[in-house]
Amino acid sequence: MKPNAMLCVDITKTSSGPKYIVPQPSKRVTRARSASQSSKILTRKVATNTALLASATLSMLSSQQSEHAFVSAFHEQDPKNQCATCASPNVTEWKRAEEIEIKTLWDMGTWKIVDCPPNCTPLPGVWSYSVKRDRDGNILKYKACWCARRDMQMPWEYNNTYLPTSRFAAVCTIIATAVQEGMDLHHWDIQGAFCTLDVDTEIFMQPPTEYPLPDGQCLKLCKSLYGLLQSSALFYENLEHWMLDYGFTPIGLDGVMFRLDRGSERLIVSLYVDDGV
Repeated sequence: MKPNAMLCVDITKTSSGPKYIVPQPSKRVTRARSASQSSKILTRKVATNTALLASATLSMLSSQQSEHAFVSAFHEQDPKNQCATCASPNVTEWKRAEEIEIKTLWDMGTWKIVDCPPNCTPLPGVWSYSVKRDRDGNILKYKACWCARRDMQMPWEYNNTYLPTSRFAAVCTIIATAVQEGMDLHHWDIQGAFCTLDVDTEIFMQPPTEYPLPDGQCLKLCKSLYGLLQSSALFYENLEHWMLDYGFTPIGLDGVMFRLDRGSERLIVSLYVDDGV
């Protein structure tokens, strides 16, 4: 019997003395709440949860000293197209970013000018814009990328398009292993990864509108380009061959985790397109 239970004891007097009947728990009457009471309780719970969420959000922003960056990240969004860059107050920065991108592609030998083959419609391209920021939201640089229109590629312009990527569980396993065994943990990103590979099919492209060519001429791709359906697959195939030649051993069935043992040293790599851990 619980010590705090409410009991009802019935005592009956007899000739031999008082007779105690076994105590029985009293019955509590539960009243159903009205609709207005339930509504008030629900309103209080919602208000409490909202206040807690707002408090946690403000605490996070205050701890990182980035309230201004947090707000500006939502108001200063990346331009969706070239017309948006022309209307932007930073139009000069975007134009400079476009010039740097085109110069880089020329220097890397991405394409060459050729006569357009008969009955050939060159593949158009599109500009992609992004603002690179640091962890505090400060602008590092304006990035412009000339990409191929993959949605207009013909079936004979690509072969393999499959690219395996690491699962989240694999990344968590690497992080846990590094912490448990005291290993160094690094994240890396290959800059211009897709533009360093030889293209596997014959693809003709239109130049950007700012750099027109004479009639009857177009660009023939010599290297892969961002936006092509086969770009990521080509990158993975080349990187996998290099890692196997270097001595890495595949781990698991995903094909994106590799291990290298050199004496007492061990290196574990997990790939996600052109990023790795």
